[in-house]
Amino acid sequence: MTRAQALVLCPTRELADQVGKQLRKLATGIPNLKLSILTGGNSLEPQIASLQAHDPQVVVGTPGRIQELARKRVLHLGGVRTLVLDEGDHMLDMGFEEAVREIAGRCDKHRQTLLFSATFPDEIRELARQLLREPVEVAHEGGESAPAIEQRFFDVDPAHRQKAVAGLLLRYRPESAVVFCNTRKDVDEVAGSLRQFGFSALALHGEMEQRDRDEVLLQLANRSCNVLVASDVAARGIDVEDLGRSRQP
Repeated sequence: MTRAQALVLCPTRELADQVGKQLRKLATGIPNLKLSILTGGNSLEPQIASLQAHDPQVVVGTPGRIQELARKRVLHLGGVRTLVLDEGDHMLDMGFEEAVREIAGRCDKHRQTLLFSATFPDEIRELARQLLREPVEVAHEGGESAPAIEQRFFDVDPAHRQKAVAGLLLRYRPESAVVFCNTRKDVDEVAGSLRQFGFSALALHGEMEQRDRDEVLLQLANRSCNVLVASDVAARGIDVEDLGRSRQP
């Protein structure tokens, strides 16, 4: 039986979904290749049924769900020869270090491990030292020039922040916008405040069900929602095409 040979771990469901879609495009010409995207926020039973019916050769998933399926012994990782840790710094920030170490321990000891990270703090370097064998470090500074994005900074009293956000959106009148918040509580409060000011605002955070998150992103894409209020964690991996430019008075 051909079991999983490659595993990609991503910190969020949205990023895992993007990676899985790109891998499917790359594997178009490979016959009988099964690729499974296994993430939390989706029902566990269909994933178990799919794994029991036929082992995938390639798996993309979030650490928590991969760990859970491996512990249930329906996802077999002993044959994984390629392990990819995507957005490694954010996986550590989100508390997935223990899960990542356990998953890596279930994979083939002679595997190739690739770690991708935007930053390399001491914690990431220690994880790399323990999980990678004779690693080669490749740093990419970015060959293309950065897009011409105008940045503005406004110093606002926290007590007036929500009114200030609404005022700035009214002033610059973007066709669509994303507002980032630190916590789920902030996301809900800001989204509710913007709706009171007449904006079509929706919230996106990690405690939402996957189908609800997908619906929010669909509404942003088709412009039925013009302001997305998201937590930093939930927004990882979101790719919004043609986010509207502001129309200044």
